Amino acid sequence: MLNQAVIEYGDENFTGAVELAQTAYLDNYEHLETPLGQLDPALKEATETTIMEDVQSAIETKIPLSELQQLVTTIDGK
Repeated sequence: MLNQAVIEYGDENFTGAVELAQTAYLDNYEHLETPLGQLDPALKEATETTIMEDVQSAIETKIPLSELQQLVTTIDGK
């Protein structure tokens, strides 16, 4: 869903991109929080912050598309 948010962002659908980022967190990541927190609490917190705060802020401030893509790639790598 974050990759879809990047596509929407590239199409200048900023509202749709934010909504997809929020849905990615609520419908996907939120279910992983407890098991991930048991394995690596720092990674859980960092990933949550990156998805909920950094991605949404990046979209709202309209950073370059390449930077948003890099942010999502970093999340995927974690």
